[in-house]
Amino acid sequence: MIARWFKLMRYIMSGGTAAIVTIGLLFVFTHYVGMWYIIAAIIANIFGLVVSFTLQKFWTFRDHSRDILKAQATTYFIIFLFNLVTNSVILYCLVEFFNLHYLLAQVVSGGMLACLSYFLYRHFVFSAQSSRAAI
Repeated sequence: MIARWFKLMRYIMSGGTAAIVTIGLLFVFTHYVGMWYIIAAIIANIFGLVVSFTLQKFWTFRDHSRDILKAQATTYFIIFLFNLVTNSVILYCLVEFFNLHYLLAQVVSGGMLACLSYFLYRHFVFSAQSSRAAI
């Protein structure tokens, strides 16, 4: 039970790090480069993907296997694509219909998706069953 809490805490810290990268780049791309916030969010999330996958695999879930890396990355990327589309829709709705600032909207959307993502990563990407199935 305690091990699960530590894993959850590592997930929050890893996700927080990826979120900082994503939100920071979203700000830079929108504020300084002048991109539309949805396009900026998509590009920023791609950078966050690299940070997130690396930290989730090797630190959060302590999965150091390299033989199934391609299968895990593929499954992770499929979940990422679902999250990316969902994030874009939520972000747009929060900004355009609820008048939230785009950065706050990204935080809200990212927080919502993080809860679902933990379950998906734990059970479909970095689980013992998915590791055995990929071998």
